Order: sequence, then C-alpha cells, then structure tokens
Amino acid sequence: MPETSSNDEASNQTQPEEPLGPRLWAIASNSSALKAVRLILLAAAYSPVSQLCLSPVYGSVPSGIYHRKGLMATALLTWIAKDRLRRILPASTINFLPALAFWIPTIQFALFKQSSLLGQPWGPLVTESLTYFPLVFLSIYAAGFYFDQVDLTSFGELVAEHGPAIGSYALFSTAQKFFTTVITNNIRGSGFQTRAGHQLILAVLYALTLPSTTFLPLAVPSLIFSVTSNPHIPLLRTTNLLNSTLKAHNFTLLERTESLTGYLSVLENTQQGFRVMRCDHSLLGGEWTSPSLYKNRNAQVREPVYTVFAMLEAVRLVERDDGKPRPPDSETTALNIGLGIGTTPHALLLHNISTTIVEIDLAVHQLATKYFGLPTNHSAAIVDATAFVAGAVHHNTHPPTPDAPKLKYDYIIHDVFTGGAEPLPLFTFEFLTQLKELLKGPSRNPGDDNDSDNSGNGDGDAHEGEGVIAINYAGDLLAPPASHVIHTVHAVFPRCRMFREDAGPSASDAANQDQDQDQGNPKRKPKPKVDFTNLVIFCKATPHPSPLTFRALSPRDTLGSRAREMFLPPRFEVPFERFLTSPKTTTTTQRGDSDGQGVAKEGGSAGVDKDKVLRRADATQKMERYAARGAVGHWRLMREVLPGEVWEGW
Repeated sequence: MPETSSNDEASNQTQPEEPLGPRLWAIASNSSALKAVRLILLAAAYSPVSQLCLSPVYGSVPSGIYHRKGLMATALLTWIAKDRLRRILPASTINFLPALAFWIPTIQFALFKQSSLLGQPWGPLVTESLTYFPLVFLSIYAAGFYFDQVDLTSFGELVAEHGPAIGSYALFSTAQKFFTTVITNNIRGSGFQTRAGHQLILAVLYALTLPSTTFLPLAVPSLIFSVTSNPHIPLLRTTNLLNSTLKAHNFTLLERTESLTGYLSVLENTQQGFRVMRCDHSLLGGEWTSPSLYKNRNAQVREPVYTVFAMLEAVRLVERDDGKPRPPDSETTALNIGLGIGTTPHALLLHNISTTIVEIDLAVHQLATKYFGLPTNHSAAIVDATAFVAGAVHHNTHPPTPDAPKLKYDYIIHDVFTGGAEPLPLFTFEFLTQLKELLKGPSRNPGDDNDSDNSGNGDGDAHEGEGVIAINYAGDLLAPPASHVIHTVHAVFPRCRMFREDAGPSASDAANQDQDQDQGNPKRKPKPKVDFTNLVIFCKATPHPSPLTFRALSPRDTLGSRAREMFLPPRFEVPFERFLTSPKTTTTTQRGDSDGQGVAKEGGSAGVDKDKVLRRADATQKMERYAARGAVGHWRLMREVLPGEVWEGW
C-alpha cells in the first residue's frame, strides 16, 4: 500500500499542465466573466454619450475638462475599495444599476436647468458626478463582484490576483476609444441614433445584463417623463413642449437635428426679428428677418447678424499688384471652406463667382439651404477639408489626363470656427501650405525661382498670380492660440493684412490702465482679461514690396445690404507687429494707416517664431492646454448672446 501511494504521488507531479486554449475557453464561456465584461463595455460606451449630452449645454471642450480625470478616479477608487465596500453595501446594490441608467436623462434634465448657476467649469463636473460617475462606480463594482466568482488559479497566483484589474483597465480604455469614434461619427437626428436614443439603448442593455424585478420598476417614472416631458427626446410632444418654453423668451424652434458636428437647430427670435443656426453651445451664423430692415430697399440678401461674414467678402476688393482691374466675377472661381449658414458663399454666388463649398456636415448644408436661402448653383463637397484640399493638390500634381484643368482659385475663404476651439488640422503649416498651392498664381517658397508653373490654371490667364485668401480666426487675441495661428499664417504667406470686426481696446486705454495701476488709482478700469473677436487675415501667395490694398466699394458690391455698406470694407486693422515683434502692443489702427500694413520683410518670414508655428506633428501638444480657456470664455460669451434657458432647451 505505501508503495502504491508513492507511485500515485509521482504520477500527479508529472501530470502535464492543461493547454492554454481550453483554459482560456473556460474563462470566455464563464457566465460571471461574460457579465463582468459586458458591464465594463457598457460603462465605456456611455462615456462619449455622456459627453454628447453635455455639449449642447456646456460645449464639447468644457464638458471634457474633468471628464477623464473624474472617470479614472472613480474607476480606480472603486476597484481598490470594492472588497471593503462589499462589507458595507448590501449584495443587491448592483441590481440598482439598470434603474440608474434609465434615470440619467431625467437627472440631466433637472441639472441642466441650473447650468447658469453652476457655470464653467463646475457645471459639467457636477452633472457627471450625479449621473455618469455613479454609473461607472456601480459598473466597476459589479464587474469586480462577478470577476471574483471566476477561478483564475490555473493561470498562476499573480494572474489570479492582478489579472482582473489589469484586464479591466485595458478593456475599458480600448473600448472607450472605440466607442467614442463609432458613436460620435454615427449620431443622427432621429430615433435611436440621437444622443437620447443611445442613452435608452444602453439602459436597456444594462437591464438585460442585470435583470431585476425589484429595482427595474423604479425606472418607470423616468421613462414616462422622458417620452412625455423631456425635450431632449426628439418626439413631437416633447418638441412642442420645448417650443412652449422657448416662446417665453421670444424664440421659436424651426427645426432640430443631430449630426457629427453636434446638436444643430434653427431658432428664430420673434421679437427682435433674427434667425440663427445653433451648433451645440455656439452659433454658426444668423441673419435679420425683420421686414422693416428691407423696406424700400432692393436688397438681394438678408442682413447678417455677424458682420465678419460681410468682411470676408472683401477678398473681391483686394487690388492687383500691377494696378489693372480684376477680371469679371463671372470669370473667377472661389473655394469656401466651412459653410455655417452660408452668408459669404451666398454673396459670392450672387456675384456670379463659380464657387465650391467644402462642408464636413451634410446636415449643416441642408439647413443652410432650407432656412437661409443658400443658392443651389454651386459645387458642394461634403467631406473633411483636409481630405478635399489634399485631393485637389494631388490632382494638380498628378493630373488624371495631360490636359486636365488644374484646381486653382481666385479666392479662398477659410472659415472654420467650431465653438470656442480651433479645428487644429485646418490651421497647421501643412494645411495652409496646401491651400496656398490652390491659389491662382505661383505657389512657391520665397527665393525659389525654379518653379516654372506661373499660371493659375495652365491656360495663361491674364490674372495669374493674384489669388487671395481670407482666413477667419475667432478667438481671444490676448491668449496664446491667437499668436500661434498668426505666426503660422505669416510663415506660409508672404503678404498679409489682418482686421478685426470691432475697434477693441485702444493703445491709449491700455496705457492709461497701466499708468493708473502704477499710481494705485482706485477708479481705474480693470484690464480686459478677454479680447474675444473675429479676426480676418487677408493674404496673397506672391511676395511683393507693396502692401495689400483694397479698392473702393461700389453699390454693386453691397448687394443692397446696409451691413455690407458699413462693414464689408475692412476698417479696424491689427498690425502684425503686435504679435511678431512687440507682444505688449495693443493698438488697433484704422484702414490705411502707414503703421498698420502688416507687411513682413524678407518675403514674409520676418518676425516669425518657429516655435509658435503649428505643424501637424505638434499642433495638439502646443494648443491643447489653451483650448479649455478659450472654450470656457466662448461659453460665457454665448450666454450673453442668448438666454441660458434657450441653450438649456435642446
């Protein structure tokens, strides 16, 4: 007997380990492991949905300031404390998870009404602390509970102890990135493809993962409220309720939808008489609709709410270097990047300029056509601008046929503001260089005399070399991003002049403020902390010793518009020296002043700080720390433009 026992022990010691495949399959088919994985995936999928629901009220950038930090802190602390929490919380706590998921839209609705009180940046943090972060807490807590029921000892003690935590983090991080891309690119304006629709889908999936006859009935009141009274659910009844709320502030909702650029709506103010297009917590443009503005006037267009769009049309006023008149509008072409409500391209089309519009969002194009009268006689490219421009440059350098005409333009309008944050790829040195290549005329670096392609389109046009670009930058001129953008533009284009839409703080005011501060004057005006404005930079691709000049305005240029009579000719010039040489300069000069020409020496590179030039490889790194400040400032500005109740009603 002892001998037999010894043989059995030796046999057990030499028994081969079970292959890895069957062990992995056992884990993959384990119901507790599958439930834990589903909970982690659902929590990860809710991350972009939570941000999308916040963006109409707080803006996309401010909503994300504390999102990742709060998310990671919640998940980490929950995992660390899950064993201790298990001794405190009842086992049935995890069954409350589906009910919470159904209640989140209702809780958000209540909290959004306090957005003006909560403000920035605390509003998004408070909202997610009472909605999404508790959802993450319960999801991670429940996932840990189910992972503890899975036997991982066959993989070794180290894997059994730390594997679930490491695996959960890797799964959550990967899934969050995946769902962020998929969900944000597939948001649409109806049904389950809306923000609220995604919330409902995820709540149902939570209920299927953790069915509970005890806690799930708690979700019924929230469901009833959502389909009957929550305006964020795009139903006929809720839309009518939203319009009732807006009517109290003299607004009417004409249409709303959701798309890849954000929550879109068209609002009309019935008291003051204007119509605007909203995108999340920003306005893409607007126009005055009051009939009294157009009485006894032969106006071909409506008056723009934002005068900067009229100023962009001044590309037509930039004179040729040789003093000759520009060709007729009907013989010129324009490329308009970024549509908004279509104020500038609308005017270009009325001037019979062959215009191509590049807009990433089809919904924006449809609303501009339906509610703001955008003419249909244009070429529309519903595509990302970087792809379009790269394709056009490739077409010019590698034409499909030897006689294929080149894609060159007399005018390029660059107008891509997106609500407090610059779309960085469209302000990089590389992208602007590609745009320079699309302007009619020689697009070559200063001093490069080997480029023999001097024609705008290969046919020997008389107006070759006269392409003009107008770049609209909307931001705080006192913040570093403005300097980065201006240095980048100046590094690409040899000759530019830039104008703001308003007078802004004058040099004398700034000097008086400095003097009062030094003398301790208690009545001095505080220095402006923010100088948010629209800055339009007009540039040519060709170097020349003379500055850009603008011809006089004619009645035909105005299209019968009073706003264009007043604001189409650029008035308030900002000298480049303010950014390139003397950062303390704060002057704004009227058009024509000799010290405000903004003409760089040495072919346009003088004064450019290479470290401030934005390139694709480092633009995000240079600008991301400033994005939150600019977006928060823009949020506060928008709260002055429209009442908080209007922004909260989406």
